[in-house]
Amino acid sequence: MVVFDLCADLNKPVKVEVFHNDKVQSRFHDFTGLGFLDFWMQSIYAFTSASHEQQNESMPTQQDQLSPPILIVGTHKKSLAKIPAVQDEMVRQIFLTIGKSLEGKCYSKHVVREFFAVENSTGDKRITELQHKITAIVEKEPYMGEEIPLRWLKFEESVKEAIQQGTNCLTIGEVQKLGGAKDIPASSPDELKTMLQFYHDLGVILYHPLAKSALRDLVILNPRWLIDVFRSVITVLDHRERRAIDGDAWARLENEGVLEDSLITSMWRKLVGIGDDSGKKKSALLELMEKYDLLVKQDSSCQKNEASSKPPTVCYYVPSRLQVTTDRNADPVISEGSNVFYINFFSFLPGGIVCRLMARALEWSQRQGDAVHSPALGRVSSTFYADDQHQFRLQVISKHIMVSVVPEEIVGDASSTRTTANPNTTAKVKDFLEESLADIKKTWAPRIQYTFCIACPCASGDQHYIDLDKFLTDDSRSVQCCRGRLIAKGPVKQKFCPRQEVSTNPAIPEMETVSDKDISEVANKARLEYEDLDNLYVELEIESSDVNNAKRVANTLDFKIQATKVLEHWRKTNGSKATRKAILNALQECDLIEAKEILEEKWGLKDDDDEPQIAATPKAIEPSEPVRRYDDTGPPDQPLPAAGAGTEEVPVYEAPNDPRRGDNCYNLCHTPRGMCCIIDNMNFQLARNQNRQLSDRGGSDKDSEELSKTFSNLGFVVDVAIDLGAADMVRYLRGKADAHDRKKVDCFVCCILTHGGLGKLYGVDGETVEILEVTAIFKGVGCPALIGKPKLFFIQACRGSDRQVGVPNVEEDAPEEIRQEKTLPNEADFLLGYATVPGYVSYRDTRRGSWYIRTLTDMINKYSASLHILDILTRVNDDISEKNARGYKQIPAPVFTLRKSLFLSTLGDH
Repeated sequence: MVVFDLCADLNKPVKVEVFHNDKVQSRFHDFTGLGFLDFWMQSIYAFTSASHEQQNESMPTQQDQLSPPILIVGTHKKSLAKIPAVQDEMVRQIFLTIGKSLEGKCYSKHVVREFFAVENSTGDKRITELQHKITAIVEKEPYMGEEIPLRWLKFEESVKEAIQQGTNCLTIGEVQKLGGAKDIPASSPDELKTMLQFYHDLGVILYHPLAKSALRDLVILNPRWLIDVFRSVITVLDHRERRAIDGDAWARLENEGVLEDSLITSMWRKLVGIGDDSGKKKSALLELMEKYDLLVKQDSSCQKNEASSKPPTVCYYVPSRLQVTTDRNADPVISEGSNVFYINFFSFLPGGIVCRLMARALEWSQRQGDAVHSPALGRVSSTFYADDQHQFRLQVISKHIMVSVVPEEIVGDASSTRTTANPNTTAKVKDFLEESLADIKKTWAPRIQYTFCIACPCASGDQHYIDLDKFLTDDSRSVQCCRGRLIAKGPVKQKFCPRQEVSTNPAIPEMETVSDKDISEVANKARLEYEDLDNLYVELEIESSDVNNAKRVANTLDFKIQATKVLEHWRKTNGSKATRKAILNALQECDLIEAKEILEEKWGLKDDDDEPQIAATPKAIEPSEPVRRYDDTGPPDQPLPAAGAGTEEVPVYEAPNDPRRGDNCYNLCHTPRGMCCIIDNMNFQLARNQNRQLSDRGGSDKDSEELSKTFSNLGFVVDVAIDLGAADMVRYLRGKADAHDRKKVDCFVCCILTHGGLGKLYGVDGETVEILEVTAIFKGVGCPALIGKPKLFFIQACRGSDRQVGVPNVEEDAPEEIRQEKTLPNEADFLLGYATVPGYVSYRDTRRGSWYIRTLTDMINKYSASLHILDILTRVNDDISEKNARGYKQIPAPVFTLRKSLFLSTLGDH
């Protein structure tokens, strides 16, 4: 609900109060009244979870607006005029102005088009109508009507009672004693976590089970209380509340945005009840503030260089407490020799995003190993350490953030000889900001829009921008600007594309301190197994206690994520000694030559002249890329990507008790997962030329498209072969079996869409191939790379001739023959998903594709991260069993010799 004062002129700047020099002062804001309304509705839209978009696609027709709905309410109606008729006319004009301002806005379909003008005093019947309207809107929301256990409702009531008694947070052990929670049966050990997560998602409580130890054990019962706790740190306190607080520490917070630990204790003593014996609660709250980017712990090394008689103390940066020292609309500060680019947020710069970026920049800057420079911080403009020769500046300019990478001598280092910013450092800063904004978008504001850009050099009127990616991608030599003028890419690329330093000392790139990207490549792309990484830690002389602590901080069993934390700790501890060369030497000592060569190539340290020239291999198909398709002239045998061409392992989040991992599950940890081959036989004219009565399979292309999308998103390399004869089908699959990399393939999938009979499949030439002949290609003898690994076959074809006739737009995948069928290979680790049971036809819609493939892809897309494949196929059976073609039914029939559970977890599903 967005509320505003009807008496305020919507077209004039809004007058706001600010606290400065212990006094409340009034000033006019940049925004008009309409601007503020737009800002808050933009915020509602930007911060809405992306899941609402999926709900809106299937929203009931009785809803008048998209979810979440936005109500606009104007107050102080009677203050507009004394005569009611005049009041009503003024309200009508105001709401007409607001209605026009909504046109074309991204949030316009979320706004409830009945606006409310109310009087704040009691007895206004319009307020009662507003209450009824809210109830009616909420009842139409898609989540209404969902059922939950009664003991959960009892727990919710217990939470309310605890808050009324002054209890705002509890440990997990204390929560288990509340009503409802203690009623959870011992046979459902995970229900407590599920219930707490449910109420966390609703905003009733706050619960972070995957956080560090202190926060993981704490449940916030009263989020409003938590806001008050945070507000005491991040906003200005009344001067009366500050009298009993340490004056020096308070002045430091006001002037520098640095919060001392002792000041936190003073500020929270009454609000939180912190005493000498409750450090755990304080630690959890500080951890939560760090999680929300509200503060950043200051590296103790930063205090050693400050001129102070006080010993180093625990301190935190609080970006939101920084003073506004620069006008947001002031001319940008651009230093000579700096590389400058912009982050364009278009018409909406979300509130708080600058402070979040500053918090992450402070943390990142400290990780670069700086122990000399203190950041120069301000609300609108701040400067951070990038490396020994550069700093970078973030400056807010209207709806943009200007980023400047500045050579060190520009900011006072006269001994430096560099006159322009190094493109390697520029690229490093840009990569950091891209990663930070992507994470902020994912976890905080999923619908914010932004792009990285540079100022257009046309110098026509107001400054405007060109997308930076246009200069850094493809091989064209120029970019067209707003007036049709062509701008050469070369000068821009020279500023932003990483390159190896020209130096008489070839070891300089190896001696650079490792970056976040370098660490990620060691952990995820060097093909190091768990034991390899442990050996690397030994060679890098990382203490075992430090390794164990870093693994605990990672809070996951995924050794790739653990490795990232361990190497980050190593870099922080060793500073400038934590170099690429140190890692490469350690890998050499561990005899991990393949990993060393991979990293040398990625870091541009490998001498290509000494390497034999090898033909490029096709890369793994990403979900956004087109899928290769072949015709019946004979598909070429395409090998899986070779080492260094898309077969790197990626970190996949694993909860401590993740059911998708363990000895009872097949291990899918590489990317690509393996090959997914799709044979799509649609045109059977060749068969009809041989007097075989096989019709064309209209709609099969829809099945092929959906399978391609699904398995591409699951990390498989997808090949589609179209209209193959029987012999070509066998030849095609044998080529795929020969192409598999023995070590780096986790799974194989084959989807065959064709006509069929009992135990056989038809080629487009009318000849048949036995299903067991197809599966035999991938047995241990023919394909040793897949021994012990799951092999999945999904077959959309009839298995008999029991026909359905006279159904519009529905066809069968069956010829006339029928005979005894053999269905399953006599070897482990196979699954065959048949579209129907033996002896019966399967149905295919000529416009939308087959029942079976459409349902199969829907269920895999929905449940691949949470259910193993047999549970998914059970849901497929249940769904298809409800379908009806004029009285005729279909039921799929999966058969398998799998030995373990198989989770087709999507890449990045957590």
